Amino acid sequence: MLQGWEAAKRAGGGAERSYCSRNWLSSPTLHMMRGLKDQYQKELQMRGLIPGDPRSYEVNSRNFKVVRAVLAMGFYPMVGRILGRQQQGSGNNREHQALITRNYDKARVHPQSCLPKLSAGRTSEDDCLLCLYEELTRIETTLYVRDVTIVDPHPLILAASSLDKCEIPKLQEVEGMEPVQELAMDDSVLLIMDQWLRFKMPDTLAQSLQVLRKRIQEAFAYRIHNSSKSNRS
Repeated sequence: MLQGWEAAKRAGGGAERSYCSRNWLSSPTLHMMRGLKDQYQKELQMRGLIPGDPRSYEVNSRNFKVVRAVLAMGFYPMVGRILGRQQQGSGNNREHQALITRNYDKARVHPQSCLPKLSAGRTSEDDCLLCLYEELTRIETTLYVRDVTIVDPHPLILAASSLDKCEIPKLQEVEGMEPVQELAMDDSVLLIMDQWLRFKMPDTLAQSLQVLRKRIQEAFAYRIHNSSKSNRS
């Protein structure tokens, strides 16, 4: 979005105005976003997290799977489980898209969001989608979420504060937890994220995710510690 806007600005001749109008964007807001991006980039450079040319760190800026993963880890725990389309009320044929938040609050996706236009209905209780949201507001007695993005479960597992592995029979009778999210057909173990989401997967995959999560945490802590030492020197 920013790259397209910057290219339109360089083109001149009303291209910027046309780009904003065509994509329903605000030029002042884009200017603000550009300023924030430059500010964050300078802060990361000062802390030694982006050494050298910053453009070399933008190779995945158009890889939307990576972008979604970064958003998921950055916004967690502002994540919900989509329940699918539900009736607006008794005797009303209108439907709305609903989700359950981390605190087990039931909310509706705001009608202006593009998510209600998706066919995200489930075929079973265990077939569901996860999404992140930026804003949770209450209008009268109803909770609404805005700025919703569908995300994969894998980056959420890496961002969780706790991750427990348990045998499946030990948790089949546990109440008050979310339905199992199947990442594989192999009935092996349950990986429980923050005592909330449960993921069924082969034991080898669960071990790999636990090791990867630990290594990412250690690498990040090492990077932060060494950047602090370099700043003091």
